[in-house]
Amino acid sequence: ETASVAPLFLGDPFMHSPTATLEATPNPAAVGSARCTVVVTAVGDSTGAAVTAQYTVTLMVEAPNQAPSFTLAKRTVVVPQADSWYDEVGFASAITAGLASESSQTLHFEITCTNASLFAIAPRLSESSGALTFVPSMHLSGSTLCTVVLHDSGPGDAPNVNRSAPSEVVISVRHVNRAPTFKLRADAVLQQGSAGTTEFEGFVFDIDAGHVAEATQQVVVDDIASDASLFSAVPTLTLGGNRSATLRLGLRESVFGVVRFDVCFSDSGGTEFGGVDRTCASASVYVARVNRAPGATFDAQLVVPQTSAPFVATNWLRLVHAGAGDTDQSVTTAAIACEPSSAAVMTTTPLVNLSTGAVVVWPRHDAAGTANCTLSLRDSAEGIATFPVAFDVVRVNRAPTLSAALRSVTALEGEERRIAALRSVSPGPETWEAQQTVGLTVSVEPPTAALEFASYPVISNVDWQVTFTLRNGTTLRSVALVVTARDDGGTAHGGRDTSDPVTITVTVDLRPSRPDVYVRQP
Repeated sequence: ETASVAPLFLGDPFMHSPTATLEATPNPAAVGSARCTVVVTAVGDSTGAAVTAQYTVTLMVEAPNQAPSFTLAKRTVVVPQADSWYDEVGFASAITAGLASESSQTLHFEITCTNASLFAIAPRLSESSGALTFVPSMHLSGSTLCTVVLHDSGPGDAPNVNRSAPSEVVISVRHVNRAPTFKLRADAVLQQGSAGTTEFEGFVFDIDAGHVAEATQQVVVDDIASDASLFSAVPTLTLGGNRSATLRLGLRESVFGVVRFDVCFSDSGGTEFGGVDRTCASASVYVARVNRAPGATFDAQLVVPQTSAPFVATNWLRLVHAGAGDTDQSVTTAAIACEPSSAAVMTTTPLVNLSTGAVVVWPRHDAAGTANCTLSLRDSAEGIATFPVAFDVVRVNRAPTLSAALRSVTALEGEERRIAALRSVSPGPETWEAQQTVGLTVSVEPPTAALEFASYPVISNVDWQVTFTLRNGTTLRSVALVVTARDDGGTAHGGRDTSDPVTITVTVDLRPSRPDVYVRQP
């Protein structure tokens, strides 16, 4: 049918005889179908007449398979090292199989990369969504050139094309800095109250930048956070060889138990792409508790006056404590023990009152000397401390005593009067006071009465007699003579050197009045 054949073919199709080969040249600019009639004539049948047969053939002219195509959103992809999927939807767009008539073909992306080791799971593109997905390596970094080709399911022999032109994309896997790592010693122990600074070599060890690829990074001590109130010297770390650091610290005497502080290291790898360049960990040292000896403040050499009564020194024991820093303990007992020789100056052992701090001493009233003793303190942790203490029993001068020979006398005006005032004079009750010198004094009461004496009263230290003379014409009716004694024993430690007074009342015996007589001389 010429009308339908002409656009589809360049020239009419024809059949070759006797091979029956059909030859047609399609028009490259046209597609479609043509119904053609083939007439076959055979000559020389049994009658010698020609025999004709007619066949109808439909010739289909189809276009060759066109190359599929697509468009990439970008030519460079930069991702960090990770162990998760990278997923970018629409990375490839305008994905077609070729002609519209090829829309039923199956498509498939092929991606080849020059360095496939940069991926834990190789890149792939979704033919439906154009999403690019892959899992980068956690351990390697670098760049790779990836070539992307789209295949369809059509024929690929010429002139058909079932493979797109290649597109290239560079995928860069960037290194993500790993946090530095280190280990801490768990066996750092020191004694409570250790003086000065303590060192723990290799307290931090196996210090690492974080990854084999980070071996050139520099790791430094970033920070040490601690409670400064616990330390006399705050913790410091000094980096040394063999990937270790030495710890130095000093603790206050009151600190014991587990002491914690934070140690931080940082590296030079930075934080790009979510990298981590700093690691902190809680470090600790164990401070073994040492029970401190209890203590107190007291008079290590107490002067005890010689007396027959108990001597009490209030607040003698002060600032009692269970030991430096042992604030959770208390002193439970305080006691005094003395050497046997102390019995020469004390009748019994001194007793200390822990609650009031008072100490009671029973000195002998007739002896003096030093009692060497020991003060013992015991705390609630059974810690015991002993301290030497001495009790110096010293002599205390007793007042001299006087015994009056009389209590009253009479005296005439103008007449010298001598009276035995005292019966006895004693320098004191103690035997050792016998060697003292006693002086006697006499005075008058009231003191204004002294003007009524022509000769003021005096007393003899030998015979204890008082001598005095009232003046003529005295107006006194009575006057008191006051006699006292004073020894040379002094008043140290509460001693007395003056006796109680002896008072003698003098009654004035007035003479009868006489008239004045005038004698006239002849």
